[in-house]
Amino acid sequence: MPVVVATNIHAILEFASGAQVALMASWDVWAHRHQNMELYGTDGAVFVPDPNFFGGKVEVAGDDKEPKDVKVWDHPLTAQNFQFDWGKQANYRGIGLADMMEALTTGRDYRCSLDRSLHTIDVLTASCVRRKRGGRSTS
Repeated sequence: MPVVVATNIHAILEFASGAQVALMASWDVWAHRHQNMELYGTDGAVFVPDPNFFGGKVEVAGDDKEPKDVKVWDHPLTAQNFQFDWGKQANYRGIGLADMMEALTTGRDYRCSLDRSLHTIDVLTASCVRRKRGGRSTS
């Protein structure tokens, strides 16, 4: 089956504050041995666990280049509640729906709102549009 969507993306996201993030995402690999997500800054790096789950070890490294564990945030969604083949881990699929129901009940904005979803789509598709135009984003 021919693939008609980009499966390898490189982008630079620039925030209103001036901070920039280099994003590299690929679905064209058979295997890898790097972290699921790593964030690099001018003063260090953050190593984040698999974003498909809610738990896992977060590490930071500064100018000494030695990763150190970050104390686990005491939050209900960090509790290991599901047994996988590889061990127990936090798994809160559906929490977005639960958040929306609670937000609608109390009148606050919910995290999976249409506005936030559309903003996410704008960010994800902006690199494709810019690539065709040859420009760069300022948002």
